[in-house]
Amino acid sequence: MGRNDWEPARVADAYKACIGKKFKLFMMFDMASMPCSSPEHGDPIRKMITDYDGHSNQLKYQGKTLVSTFGGQFCTFGKSRMDEGWSQVMKTNLVDVHFCPAFFISPPVLPSLKAIDGAFSVSLITTHWLTTFSCHPSSGTQRGQWEITTPTPSTMTNT
Repeated sequence: MGRNDWEPARVADAYKACIGKKFKLFMMFDMASMPCSSPEHGDPIRKMITDYDGHSNQLKYQGKTLVSTFGGQFCTFGKSRMDEGWSQVMKTNLVDVHFCPAFFISPPVLPSLKAIDGAFSVSLITTHWLTTFSCHPSSGTQRGQWEITTPTPSTMTNT
């Protein structure tokens, strides 16, 4: 979803079309389109997440609403660093979010970002039949030790 006025209505149409079907959706915000330099720029993102969190077709990962981006590595939302800005938007006074952005940054930087719960690769979508790979801290390890896994139906549920 980007910043065009017609996009929220199309998102609503997509969620409505899925009602009663075994099909899940998640938000992916086009940060190449959306402004993200001041704190209020996070408000539309937070509103969309909140509006669809309880929808029966909202994709959840480990019980949290899955949210992604296209870009966003330059967004600060009024903070001094990108990681602080995204933490404010995704982790402060919001429903539980599993934030897996598609930031276009060097992969070794990803584990140092506290705002994210994983990473999403847009290039993998086009080359691996919509297979998503989640990079997340290995259980029982310290931050910075990540593994790459493919989500399974048992970990991606509507809970």
